[in-house]
Amino acid sequence: MTVEGWTRFKTQEAADSFRHEHYLFVYTAALELTGSPEEAHRLAAQVFTNVRNRFSDVPLSKNCDHFLAAQVNLLYAKGLQKSGRKSQREDRNRFGTAVA
Repeated sequence: MTVEGWTRFKTQEAADSFRHEHYLFVYTAALELTGSPEEAHRLAAQVFTNVRNRFSDVPLSKNCDHFLAAQVNLLYAKGLQKSGRKSQREDRNRFGTAVA
């Protein structure tokens, strides 16, 4: 449900609508970090799961692109920290593969 620029995730329909509206932005940010469509989809899915869980009882502003971008970066960094590896972008540079 959206009221005056705020989203509440009270129903699956509201969560699906929010995801549909913001998915391309989140996926693009994730793809820029991972360089892999599969990893970007997984990262984007996790962002939306976390957002829904975090904002299940409180509203989230519809103008939340900066927040969503921060969540993508945070989850990506946590994943790198857990795996102990550098970013794929750095790995590709190290092996001489062109990076866009």
